[in-house]
Amino acid sequence: MFTKCIICGRETNSKEVICEDCRSKSSGSNAPKVDDFKIKRCKYCGRVFIDKWSDSEIQEDDLIHIYLTKNFGNGQIHYDSSGDYFNRKVIYEFRHANGQISKGQFFIKTSYHSCPSCSKRRGNYFEAIIQLRGTPEKFVEIIDFVKNIIDSQNNPDIFITKIEKKKEGFDLYISNKEYARNVSRRIVDKYGGTIIESNSLVGRKEGRDLYRFTYAVRIPQFSYLDLIKFSGKNWVVSGIHGNDISLMELGSNSLRHFKLNDLEDSKILLRKKDYKEAEVLYTQGDSTYIMNPFNYKEVAIKKIENAKSILVGNLDGEIVIIPSLQ
Repeated sequence: MFTKCIICGRETNSKEVICEDCRSKSSGSNAPKVDDFKIKRCKYCGRVFIDKWSDSEIQEDDLIHIYLTKNFGNGQIHYDSSGDYFNRKVIYEFRHANGQISKGQFFIKTSYHSCPSCSKRRGNYFEAIIQLRGTPEKFVEIIDFVKNIIDSQNNPDIFITKIEKKKEGFDLYISNKEYARNVSRRIVDKYGGTIIESNSLVGRKEGRDLYRFTYAVRIPQFSYLDLIKFSGKNWVVSGIHGNDISLMELGSNSLRHFKLNDLEDSKILLRKKDYKEAEVLYTQGDSTYIMNPFNYKEVAIKKIENAKSILVGNLDGEIVIIPSLQ
C-alpha cells in the first residue's frame, strides 16, 4: 500500500503519513528552533510577567505548555525539565496535529522580583478606610463578610492592607477606593446603617492631587426580628434597608416606617436568637393553648388560626408572640 507524505508529497510504502526523510528532518537539527525563555516571577505570590503580570500564580507545567503552543500551535507535548529555580533546562518532543514531530530544548531563565500588587501589600498601601461603628456584636460577622467579598474577586490589586481595632469599632484599610465604596454600600444593604464619606489630600503625583477616602459605616444596634422598646411601645424589627427601618407594633401588628436616626433612644428587649418555637396544642373558645418552650408548661394565649407552631419570646417571665413576617 502506497501513501503520499503530507510534507513533501512523495510516495512511500509506509502506513505513516510522513516519510522517513521528512520525519528525520523535523526531529533533527532542521526542526524550528525554540529560543530560550526569560521570565520575571514574583517571589511572594508566584505571578509571572510575560508582556504583563499574570492574574495569578503560573506553575512550570503551564508555562511550558503556553510557550510551546505559542511557538508550534496545538499538539501533544512531552518534556523533561531539570535545573534550579533560576535556570531550567527543558527537553521537549512536540507532535503536531498533522503528525509531524519537533524535538529540541530550551532554557527557562527566571529572575525574581516583587510584582506591583505585592509591593503595595508589603508597603502597607491603601486608598481608603472603612470605619465600622455601632454594634460590637456584629463586627466579626461583618469583617468576615468583607473578606469573603474581596476574596471572591480574585483580583490581586484589591486587598485588605490591615485591620485595626479601635475603641469605637474597627478600621479596615482597603487598597482600592472605588471598591471600598462598593463594599461599604453592600454592608449597609445587608446589615442596615448609614455611610458618611470624607476624603483628605495626601499628596500629588504627575500634577494631580491624591486623596485618601474614609467611609464611616454606622451599623444599627438591632437586627431583623429583634424586639425593641421605642416611644413607650414594644416593636418587632420587620425590615432594615440602609437608613430605612420598618417596625411592627407588638400586639396590634400595625406597621410603621422610621429613619435610623429616629430610633437612637430605642432599647433592645430580645434578640432573634432568644426566640423559640412553641407547639400549638389545641384551641378552646377564644383561647389557644401552646407548650411554653421555656418551662414546658401549658399556657393560654389569644386565639390563633391554622398554626401548628408559633415563634415566642420570654420577656420578664411573660410569653410574647412574635408575629409572622413571611
